[in-house]
Amino acid sequence: MNEYEIWSTYQTSLISRAMFMLMVFFMAWFACRVSMNVAANPNSNLLSKVVTSVFGLVVVYFGIVQQAFTVWTNQAAAYSLAQLEDRSDRFDNFIAFFSTGSEPTYSIMPDPFTAIFWLCIALFILVPLWTKS
Repeated sequence: MNEYEIWSTYQTSLISRAMFMLMVFFMAWFACRVSMNVAANPNSNLLSKVVTSVFGLVVVYFGIVQQAFTVWTNQAAAYSLAQLEDRSDRFDNFIAFFSTGSEPTYSIMPDPFTAIFWLCIALFILVPLWTKS
């Protein structure tokens, strides 16, 4: 592959990542709305709270997975560009920022800020369900 093909594949991958993340954020918003409605309903039973909690946790899980794919995509593109023998200098900053120095591996463990973000989303969904207001 040449620079253009790597960069084109990378950009196409980012488009699909963006569509997935858009749907994950929509599902997170929906889970928060359902959580608030279940919490506000005095007749909601334990089953509705459990189902809402499971749905919310699955949404958070999908968000972490999509974020991990995005990180992996960035690192893979930087690694591929770094492996080219006759590459231009225009991608040096990209390679320096995203490259890990070796072939990237997929990991679901997020960086601390990403973990805090998804923990906050999970708390937004779960806290209204399981606390008394």
